[in-house]
Amino acid sequence: MTTKAEVLKAIRNNCLDCCCGSRGEVARCHLLGCSLHPYRFGRDPNPSTRQSHQKPMFHKGSFQHGEAK
Repeated sequence: MTTKAEVLKAIRNNCLDCCCGSRGEVARCHLLGCSLHPYRFGRDPNPSTRQSHQKPMFHKGSFQHGEAK
């Protein structure tokens, strides 16, 4: 089973890859339409204390590499 921390780490790595490995570019990312944008720092911007009722962070198929929606 994939943990929330593993998912957030994968998102962070994706953002770093998208920005050619530059942490500064990840911080300055202007792709506000990207479904991963709120999670680009590897943290959940809206952490929930009740994990049993957590909504999915994003839907399968809602992100395509290199495109902002």
